[in-house]
Amino acid sequence: MSKSEVSIGPVTAKAGEKKQGFLTITHGPAGSAVNIPIIVVHGTQPGPNLLVDSCIHGDEYEGPVAIIRLCKELLPEKLKGILVGVPVMNPYAFEAGKRENPLDGVNLNRIFPGNPAGTISQRLAHKILTEIVYKVEYVVDLHSGGNIQILPRKGMTVVPFGTPLDKQIKDMVKLYNPELIWKSPPWTGGTIRDNAIAKGIPAITGESGGEGRCREETVQKHYQGTVNIMKGLGMLEGKPDIPEHKEIPVVEAAPITATEGGIFLPEVDVMQQVGGGQVLGRTLDVFGNEVECLKAPGDGIVALVRTFPMAHAGDWLCVFGKLVDHMKW
Repeated sequence: MSKSEVSIGPVTAKAGEKKQGFLTITHGPAGSAVNIPIIVVHGTQPGPNLLVDSCIHGDEYEGPVAIIRLCKELLPEKLKGILVGVPVMNPYAFEAGKRENPLDGVNLNRIFPGNPAGTISQRLAHKILTEIVYKVEYVVDLHSGGNIQILPRKGMTVVPFGTPLDKQIKDMVKLYNPELIWKSPPWTGGTIRDNAIAKGIPAITGESGGEGRCREETVQKHYQGTVNIMKGLGMLEGKPDIPEHKEIPVVEAAPITATEGGIFLPEVDVMQQVGGGQVLGRTLDVFGNEVECLKAPGDGIVALVRTFPMAHAGDWLCVFGKLVDHMKW
């Protein structure tokens, strides 16, 4: 990769250029191409290479809008380094408006590094890493609650601590400026974030909003969080828009799933602090009888709430976060 020219997949941009195109993964039975859209903004001055991606889950819309907006507004002459924007990582899932790829039923964000000889999703994961992720120096992976859930509207990051990249990751978290940090175990694998980190590339997952919506406040959270990271990395001039002092709760979180199918009615909101035994919601059958009362397993913070009423046994109803630390600055 030369300083004067960069290629991400088939998209090549010289210094001072903004280019876009499609990375073809494979072709369907009727000959249609399975494409990932790529936008490359190549600054006129040297600096870091940052990937911002979204829509690994096809029903998450805040990230694509934030990336499209950022890439349209960004001027190469104002940029140091290279921004790679991928608004839709999972095209079949996006077109279907579903979390999983409808062709193979696979959750793309659980199968990285993929397999070049596997199913459509496995091939997709392999190409994403080899053609995009492993060619950059930093990764911001944008998500939301999808069609049926709500996540913190002011942002949440999902990150592993305890890796050699702790300092860089914590710096990125601070710049994204979330209201909650979900601490995941190191080296869990399967996600784009963990595979990037395993290759020595600092990466965070930014979460905001959901419910199948694209609210401006949640789009703006992703947009501003990314701009802050770019300023912190020296890619853009100016000071990051973050508080001078802040304390962010860090939780170890786990989903609470339905034991019975029915109509789930939540009684708490995301980011609400709850006590052990507090009712989080109730599931009713089609005659109005209560078939399950969901209670908090201890004191903690609600990190996710299912807002789509119909639920099957095994579906996520809430994510409960046990407070384990605070990130302060």
